[in-house]
Amino acid sequence: MIRCTVLALTAIPIVLGASAELAGQDRTSTQFERRASGESSVDVNVRFGAGDFTLGPTLSGNHLYRATLEYLEEHWEPIHTYGSGRLELGLQSRGGAPRSLRQGGEASMELRLGPSVPVDLSLEMGAVRASMDLGGMALRSFELATGASETRVEVSRENPVEMSELSLKIGAASFRAEGLGRLNPARISVEGGVGEVRLGLEGLSRDETEIAASMGLGALEITVPDGVGIRLTRSGLLSTLNAPFLERRGSAHYSDDWDTSDRRVRISVESALGSVRIIRGDG
Repeated sequence: MIRCTVLALTAIPIVLGASAELAGQDRTSTQFERRASGESSVDVNVRFGAGDFTLGPTLSGNHLYRATLEYLEEHWEPIHTYGSGRLELGLQSRGGAPRSLRQGGEASMELRLGPSVPVDLSLEMGAVRASMDLGGMALRSFELATGASETRVEVSRENPVEMSELSLKIGAASFRAEGLGRLNPARISVEGGVGEVRLGLEGLSRDETEIAASMGLGALEITVPDGVGIRLTRSGLLSTLNAPFLERRGSAHYSDDWDTSDRRVRISVESALGSVRIIRGDG
C-alpha cells in the first residue's frame, strides 16, 4: 500500500507528495512548503537522525522553503513548526528513543531554501549520508553538527550576503567541502573527533578570513587558493603538520606571499594526535 501525507503552512494550499515501499513496509512521504511573505530573515533548525539528507536552493525565487520527508511511520514522525521567522523541521523517533538505520529503516529528507530571504541555518545530524549545495541561498550563518555521518558539501554560487560564521562539529565522520570561500565567511570554526575533515576555500574573496580548528584523533586538510596569504599557528605535541611550502617565523608558519597578498587566511589548529595538511589549489 502506498501512503501520501501532505501538510503545508501556507496561505495557498499546496498538494504534493509521493511514497514507495521499502522491504515490504509502507513508507510515508510528507511535504512542507511555504512562500516568502515579507520576512526580513529566517532561523532554520533541522534535526535528522538517520538516512539520506539533501540540501539545495529552490528553483523558484518566491519560495521560503520546501521540504520532502520519506520515512516509516511506525518508527518516525515529522517535525514541522513555523512562526515569527523561525522554522523547526526534521524527523524524530516515536517514543523518544534514538534509532539507527537498522532499527528504524531508511529515511530521507530533501530541503530546499529560497534565495530571497537571509537565513541562519542550523543542522543537527546523526547517522546520515548528506549531500549539500549551499550555493544560491542567502546564508548569514551555517552550523552543522554530525555524528557518524558521511557529508559532502559544495558551494556552486556566490553567497549574496556576508556570513558571520561557518561552524562545523564533526564526530566520527567523513566531511568534505569545496568552494567554501564563495560563502563569504568571516570565520570558520571546526571541531573534529576521529574522522576526516577536508575544507576547500575556493572562491575566497574576503580580505581576511579566520579558521579555528580543534581536532582529536582526526585528520584535517585545508586547500587554500593560490594568491591567498597563509598564517598558521598550532598546538599539540603529538600532532603532525604537512605544509612544506610554509616557512616558520617565531611561533607561526607563513606562506611566502603573506606580506604582499590582498587576501589572507589566519589558521589556528589545536590537535591532540591528529594530522594537519595545508595544500595549494586553484580558485
